[in-house]
Amino acid sequence: MRIALILTVFFLLPQYAVSQGEEEAMRLYASGSYESAIALIGSNETSESDPALLKLKADCFQKTGEAELALEYYDRSRLLGYRGDDLFLNRGICKTALGYYDPARQDISQFLEKNPEDARAYYWLGTVEYFQMDNKASVRYLDEAIWYDSTYAAAYFLRASNYAEQGKNLIALEDFMQAYTLDSSLTRAKLHAAALMLDMERYRNAIELLSELKLEGADVAPEAMYYLGEARYRMHDQEGACLEWSEGASLGDIDAAENYRRLCVVRSGKPKFKRRTFGQF
Repeated sequence: MRIALILTVFFLLPQYAVSQGEEEAMRLYASGSYESAIALIGSNETSESDPALLKLKADCFQKTGEAELALEYYDRSRLLGYRGDDLFLNRGICKTALGYYDPARQDISQFLEKNPEDARAYYWLGTVEYFQMDNKASVRYLDEAIWYDSTYAAAYFLRASNYAEQGKNLIALEDFMQAYTLDSSLTRAKLHAAALMLDMERYRNAIELLSELKLEGADVAPEAMYYLGEARYRMHDQEGACLEWSEGASLGDIDAAENYRRLCVVRSGKPKFKRRTFGQF
């Protein structure tokens, strides 16, 4: 089962002389004010016939999660004469989000032809192959991405996801930890590393990582408490497991709540262990 990747996407912006209105819209885009940028572009009388503004509007819609609208504006921008290479990469990312994998591959490959050392193109081709369940092809592209940018945290994360799905737990663990080292906001990389440690029966190492996530109050803390419960249960510490599952349940983790009910309240039956999925940030 493929889990939708939750990614921070850095789009390319055009490098040419721009009007004052377009410059302000680009400033709003760069600051994360995407809806304000869309409104400003919409107020421009020439926006519907200006390919650069249409492309920028598409970028904004992509950022707000409105991929269908983004694709519409990318296509209109291209038809009206936008010729920047950046459109192909950004539109390819948009098509990937929509599940249009073959057209996405065509766009990203066209960008790559003129930008053969751009790590992002290899990363997104690796993403397309991942979603099409070709782990080997995905890894090949991600190897290239990391070759051109050894600090590309998302590429290490996705390569780790591929390795984990292939059962290559040790190298997957290394890549998840490298992703977290490069970008500490990728707390799920650390969580996945701990889950792999559980599968490798390295319970104390897993508890150490999970306890750190819990103490840090990370966004994945409820899941970390579930895994802490699993680790303690596997070490025959049912009381400790119940404490962790109780806390995880109070924070909304469904699996922690189920195990707390089964083993700590009803005190019958077997624990329900989370199915391992590694493709979500």
